[in-house]
Amino acid sequence: MQYFKKQIRHKIANSAAYVINGRQSRIIYYHDFHNDESVKYYKYSTPISLFLEHVLIIEELGFEIVSTITKPHNQIMISLDDGYRGVFQFKNLFINKNIFIKIFIITSKIDELDFLSKDEIIKLNKCRNFTFGAHSHSHLPLNSLSTDSLTFELKESKNILSSIINEDIIDFAFPIGKFNKNIIEEALNAQLNNLYTTIPGKFFNSKSYIYRSLAQDLNNYQFENLLLGGYDIFKSYYKILSRKF
Repeated sequence: MQYFKKQIRHKIANSAAYVINGRQSRIIYYHDFHNDESVKYYKYSTPISLFLEHVLIIEELGFEIVSTITKPHNQIMISLDDGYRGVFQFKNLFINKNIFIKIFIITSKIDELDFLSKDEIIKLNKCRNFTFGAHSHSHLPLNSLSTDSLTFELKESKNILSSIINEDIIDFAFPIGKFNKNIIEEALNAQLNNLYTTIPGKFFNSKSYIYRSLAQDLNNYQFENLLLGGYDIFKSYYKILSRKF
């Protein structure tokens, strides 16, 4: 049943992309990358060959991959959630192809198996192609926490990551995409000023948070629909999901 739901969603997105044919700047996100011949250790990991096909489509459609979006149209920013170490494995590839990636780190996972180590984070941060943001300390749904626990998750992740790269961290991606008005206020109080969601949509909007579109498992046809705004039609649905426990 889940498979058929996904196929219906892709068909709707295709029709929407045909109508919208948008070129708005947007952020896309993944979780991890692995070699095609490797057995992936994380179910949401993307084969590096598929990611490079996505990059080619971005370029063929006339979009530019940037570290920071500054224009309302034709720019794509790429982000990674959780801090898996596949990005370090392919760092030279990304540097050579001038690909920029923002990495959101679960700070309790630093130095654990399959996750980036402290030294790897420092090495990546020395390259202009990689920037960092916090993704909470424990990767818990923030809307299920007490105020004290919420404050800890926000501040602890910011402080640990800031101390590692010796920079003030102001970017934060909501773990599991869960947030509400109170969480936004607490994040801003913790001086986490740029708040990233899992809600698809264009970058420039009137909200106090930033839209991102999930790209990790899309084939080339579906990915093109994403870039042209086809999946934005599900924005309201993802907003509802973001507030559910």
